[in-house]
Amino acid sequence: MRPFVQGFFVWGILALGVNLIGYKDVIGYKSLQDFTVILAVNIIFFSAQTFLEELIFRGYLIQIVGRIVQSSMLVNFIVSICFGVLHIAFGLQSLLSSFLFSLVVNALVLKEEGLERAYGIHFVNNLLLATFFANISEHIGQNFSTHINWTELLIDVGSLCVLLFASIYLISNKSISWFRSRAR
Repeated sequence: MRPFVQGFFVWGILALGVNLIGYKDVIGYKSLQDFTVILAVNIIFFSAQTFLEELIFRGYLIQIVGRIVQSSMLVNFIVSICFGVLHIAFGLQSLLSSFLFSLVVNALVLKEEGLERAYGIHFVNNLLLATFFANISEHIGQNFSTHINWTELLIDVGSLCVLLFASIYLISNKSISWFRSRAR
């Protein structure tokens, strides 16, 4: 449970901060009731959807590809390509962002040999995007976009680097008191 909470809060705070600083529009809700309903539906939906993606891509696919390919870097690259292709419906930038996101999360899974942190990171990522930043109804019926906003992509890369280093620090430094389990 601790890696899930760490991943959720580290990436949640970082992603929320970066998105609010100014490179994405925030979805406006007509009422608190609308927001509450959307948030509840998103929590239920994305907890299941994210769990299945993590199980399939970082649980099974990493193991399957790892049996065929001996290099963990190549395994990470292949699984990340598959994960990026899964998100291609939202355009080329989504494919690239998802690929980069997957590279980082796969590296953490391979380092920790567990899915909990990846699940926390992926869950909060999808929850924040769907609840506050990505109006999916705008994408329905649109043609495939090959446009890439390089500024957004570079901000994503920087954020993912911070996530990677912060997570590796948390993984290797078990003595951080505010995340330490309290034995009684």
